[in-house]
Amino acid sequence: MTSIKVALAGASGNLGPAVLKELLAAGFDVTVLTRQGSDKTFDSRAHVAQVDYESLDSLKAALSGQDVVVSTLNVGAVPKSTHVRLIDAAAATGVKRIIPSEYGCDTTNALTAKLPVFGDKVSVQEHLKNVAQQSGLSYSLLITGPFLDWGLQHNFVLNLAGPAALYDGGDRRFSSTTLGGIGKGVVGIINNLEATKNSPVYIEEARVTQNELLELSGKSIEKNVVKTTDLEQDAFAELAKPAPNPAIFATKFILRAIFGEGFGSLFNSEKLSNDLFGLKTLSKEEIRGLIPHDLSTAYTKLNPKQKLHVVREGPQTILPKLWKHWGVTHLVFEKDTDAYARDRDNAVMHMAQKAGVEVIVKMGRTLFDPDEVVRKNNGKPTMSITQLEKAAVKINNGNPEKPLDSPKSIPDPWGEERMDLGSLKRESIDSQPDLNAEHRTKKDEQYADLMGPSRDFAVPWQDIGIDLSQATTPHRGGEQEALRILGECIKNEDYIGRFEKPNTSPADFEPQSTTLLSPHLHFGSLSVRKFWWDVQGVLTKQRKAKKPVSTVPTNLPGQLLFRDMYFAAQAPLGHAFSYTYGNEVARFIDWRLQTNPPNQDGSIDGSYEVDSQEAEEWFQRWKDGRTGFPWIDALMRQLRQEGWIHHLGRHSVACFLTRGGCYVSWERGAEVFEELLIDHEVACNVGNWMWLSCTAFFAQFYRCYSPIAFGKKWDPEGSLIRKYCPELAKFDKKHIYEPWKAPIADQRKWGCRITGDGSSSSSEDSAHTYPKPMFDFNERREICLAGMKHAYGVGLHGNDTKVKDGSWKKEFANDGEEAGGNRPSKRQKT
Repeated sequence: MTSIKVALAGASGNLGPAVLKELLAAGFDVTVLTRQGSDKTFDSRAHVAQVDYESLDSLKAALSGQDVVVSTLNVGAVPKSTHVRLIDAAAATGVKRIIPSEYGCDTTNALTAKLPVFGDKVSVQEHLKNVAQQSGLSYSLLITGPFLDWGLQHNFVLNLAGPAALYDGGDRRFSSTTLGGIGKGVVGIINNLEATKNSPVYIEEARVTQNELLELSGKSIEKNVVKTTDLEQDAFAELAKPAPNPAIFATKFILRAIFGEGFGSLFNSEKLSNDLFGLKTLSKEEIRGLIPHDLSTAYTKLNPKQKLHVVREGPQTILPKLWKHWGVTHLVFEKDTDAYARDRDNAVMHMAQKAGVEVIVKMGRTLFDPDEVVRKNNGKPTMSITQLEKAAVKINNGNPEKPLDSPKSIPDPWGEERMDLGSLKRESIDSQPDLNAEHRTKKDEQYADLMGPSRDFAVPWQDIGIDLSQATTPHRGGEQEALRILGECIKNEDYIGRFEKPNTSPADFEPQSTTLLSPHLHFGSLSVRKFWWDVQGVLTKQRKAKKPVSTVPTNLPGQLLFRDMYFAAQAPLGHAFSYTYGNEVARFIDWRLQTNPPNQDGSIDGSYEVDSQEAEEWFQRWKDGRTGFPWIDALMRQLRQEGWIHHLGRHSVACFLTRGGCYVSWERGAEVFEELLIDHEVACNVGNWMWLSCTAFFAQFYRCYSPIAFGKKWDPEGSLIRKYCPELAKFDKKHIYEPWKAPIADQRKWGCRITGDGSSSSSEDSAHTYPKPMFDFNERREICLAGMKHAYGVGLHGNDTKVKDGSWKKEFANDGEEAGGNRPSKRQKT
């Protein structure tokens, strides 16, 4: 079968890249028309033909043999004569179908057609209809409504940088489509030529109002109500001036057509071609994913021409190319003391030095520079909050630097030609293993182009190939959300003053008992120093009023100092901090499922030894939330669904996996948390796992969290269990923590039998069963305590010779029962 040949005019700009992407994905033979002398590059699958748009002969030569012509040339920016000439060339060369640069507002609507801004479009349409009657050329007018993603990114359909202009109150619903959706619409027309012949074709991906978009954004910004009739009057007034500004009158007329009554901006659902094209309606989550990131919006608020520009490639390969292409003289970045980041940043700094680029490194991730803390701690990792505090006093009398104010202005970006990276060679990205592979419903296109698939430096959700409507977490990111949460906390001065982490409940949800600002500290949407100083302001006020004030380490400042403590513990140890082998601060314990020793080059690949099939089964059941202990399972399911559990909940599940039940290596648990936590920090995650497993930081291994008694203390009614283990929702208070003790008759009455292991291979309906406990906890606790006592008696650490050469096994050999069962003679890797 011969592929349909499609010529695309206007493959750059706002819409062109998205249309080109969809045409190529559909398998069409695409030729991109570019102006003579242009050095722009496109996807290698497309042919490129340079044309003189002012020459009919040049266009005819380029369109010869083409089946379809698609134009995304901007009507208004490109002279009407060019659009007419393209139509004439298509008719002269036997092109079957042309899709003119229509899109946007419905210019077949009488009121819309009368607005002067659409005069050229209406004129081009009339010319096209006349040509179609006199030749074999047919046409389709693709009407899409405003470009939803572009309109949000550029504060056009809603100014999220504030103040938000709500046209006629913001409640008028309108049809809208994304750039990618328009590309799919173009493909739909080509695949359905007869059904779409010589007619307007309507598509939409959303029917929304401005107020709905504002609610989805979660932003609290100033709002102004603007009448669309005033917009029209203002536009005509501007047009009447001797030298009218098109940016003013055109924008106002278009907004009038989108949000005014009677302009056809909400399409008749019976006329939509969505079903014919297979174009789906966006979910609320997907629309939320289109809303610009707070950082980009902050730039736009300072300068309407600016936004966040994201370049897609590894820093070691792309930065040297950008330095040369853009003439960069300075490189500024935030210091990161995570081991992998140090390796990356050292490589970049070396390249910058060779390129003559000055490097400026600033600290902002923590309260204090971890390297400086280590120096003040005699070059050693900080293993207690006291060590951290003493070191901090030597830096700035224990006071972090205060956060800087936001800049008042930023310059304009460079012009389009200089910003364009089409001439740069792209390097391949090694993104394996892909931890999100199971969640992707479409192809991952994050690295399809240095400037992004739409070549606009933006980061739209579509690029990652994940359906955002499937997201299960209720927690939202962004600076505005972080500042909202912080602001609400600061207003509650009694909460701030009396806050003590050990007294907050791990069972509370909707709302939780803590601030839940840790994800924002991780992603940088909240300054840790702002958090510190805002809290200190409240504490100072409370002290002056002689009100109760909690103290370090249990209060909020203490929690931030704990975070710094872990960063300064990791800083001098680097990669070794994340493992037992080679880790001088980690006690060596004969855990089951230990990470395999380093490879010959000294690297650790993270594979582990399955030295007990029983321990491996326990680990998998713990990870899936099917241990048979409802408190543990509820927490693990909450973690998997929402990406967050309370700190004391983390204590419970970590103790259970390691020294309080399974006797499985803390490294296995740290890996699971790394994958699932939305507030994951390498230093804090690893540090907390070493703490809870009594590997480092904490030595009272005989203090063990009961998976029954600890949950009952905080949540005697079992509300957390009923929420996250709904199969147990009808169990009474007496049995909710120990459902296996409920009489069979009661289990039947409550609609859930306690049986099996909860695996998918179970023959019974999982909605009506809950697994039996995977072991006797009291028995396992005693075995684990004996194992910990023996390990402490041996007294090895991760960097000891016996650990490195494997002779540690002789120190743990005994004829009795080991904490994790008998070791197999053959080592297995997973």
